[in-house]
Amino acid sequence: MIRTSYLIDKFMDQIKLNPNWATDSLAQTMSASVKAKVSIQQAYRTKRAALKLLESSIREQYARIRDYGHELKRVDPNTTIDIKCDFDNPDQLPVFKRMYICLGALKMGFRAGCRTVIGLDGCHLKSPYGGQLLTAVGLDANNTTWVVAYAMVEMECKDSWVWVSKPTGEGPEHKA
Repeated sequence: MIRTSYLIDKFMDQIKLNPNWATDSLAQTMSASVKAKVSIQQAYRTKRAALKLLESSIREQYARIRDYGHELKRVDPNTTIDIKCDFDNPDQLPVFKRMYICLGALKMGFRAGCRTVIGLDGCHLKSPYGGQLLTAVGLDANNTTWVVAYAMVEMECKDSWVWVSKPTGEGPEHKA
């Protein structure tokens, strides 16, 4: 007679690390750990509830992304930030789409001591919302990488690259 809320508290971190954990294997692990029988159905409910809690935590963090941008601008006014949200439903919070950040200190450091060669790279983000992290890096005098700017976009496509490269009000300024 184990409550699901107890199992969520006990196994949240493990489920977070392995969201595709097979339910029967999860039930066996839970049973061995708590020394009581955990049914496959209860393991399924625990896993589903834990993943829902994790997703809501990420959603709350995305809702505060503008606060993050304002704080970066407050600390370093030379920082360039552009955040694009979707405001289709006025009854709900805006839906995060894209974000571009070029920290002022990194921008000034690039101008002061890096070679004028910039490399671009990207990687996939592993979260319920997915997306890609795009970075622009340069090389300093010691041949070490220097992050110039980074952007988080929904996917690497022409629309995302055009948005990142626009120096107008529609996209971020990317001139270092």
